Amino acid sequence: MAVGGFPIDLVSDAPGYLTSRRYLDQCEKMKQTLDDLLQKRSLLTKRIKSLKAQSRSLQAKRNRWRWVPFSESFLKARNEKLQETMRVIRSEVDAVEAQFDPLYLNVNVSLRHGVRSKHDALCAAFSSLVHAHRLWDVVESEHVDKVTARSFASSSIERKDVHFDESSFSVVRSELSVLHLSNANGADIYFYPTFILVGDHESQFALMHYADVSLKSQDVTFVEQESIPGDARVVGNTWAKVNKDGTPDRRFKGNYEIPIVEYELLTIESPTGLREAYLVSNSAVARAFAKAFDAYKRELLTK
Repeated sequence: MAVGGFPIDLVSDAPGYLTSRRYLDQCEKMKQTLDDLLQKRSLLTKRIKSLKAQSRSLQAKRNRWRWVPFSESFLKARNEKLQETMRVIRSEVDAVEAQFDPLYLNVNVSLRHGVRSKHDALCAAFSSLVHAHRLWDVVESEHVDKVTARSFASSSIERKDVHFDESSFSVVRSELSVLHLSNANGADIYFYPTFILVGDHESQFALMHYADVSLKSQDVTFVEQESIPGDARVVGNTWAKVNKDGTPDRRFKGNYEIPIVEYELLTIESPTGLREAYLVSNSAVARAFAKAFDAYKRELLTK
């Protein structure tokens, strides 16, 4: 539970509604390309699943033959035929998997020196952020009546563990690093060097201009009733049930002390409806990432 309030509606609009106006024309062309790539990949994936199901069925049949009183010569012939069929299936699986290689859109760009150095700094800050002990997606937040609940916290949130890494959207590749923020209740966010992509790996995605996306950090204090991450800072203590002045409410038997921990809240928003919030156990690395993002954004948008 958070001591302070959470400032935004935590549910983003569907990716199809998020595209920046600056990218409407480009997005339509890119969407047609990606739709085609995704459809082809889907057909290949279904074919591979079908082939592997056939292989498992043949293997199961082979195992059953061990218990059937066939003659040795008959069993040998059947096994040889089955093994040849399985070799053909494995060969076809390899051939189908090889067809995935060209089904990508490459968006390689050349950044001028000032932008490249800021991008390198952003990637370095992100590398530290990735290694925070805990990363949570804040999926829901509601106000708490502190008097009624006898609580020190003013907000109750639902959070889910997520991971950050350097990886691309399924069919969009880049030679430069792509910063990936997974999302527990919606589309993931991908920071490409010159645009931001929000997508769900199926057919829904949006392109966003850096000028239209804000990323802010804010210190928040959290009444932590789970294990405390090793890189988090404990800033105080409270009680499960408290009086208005913060002292323990003695009317409740078994009232227990709870640590108050400082986390960093990262919020990502856009005028088109992107609204995401992440909690980071290491406040320092989260603040550094937000600062590096702002510096990169300013340099990227400088003419």
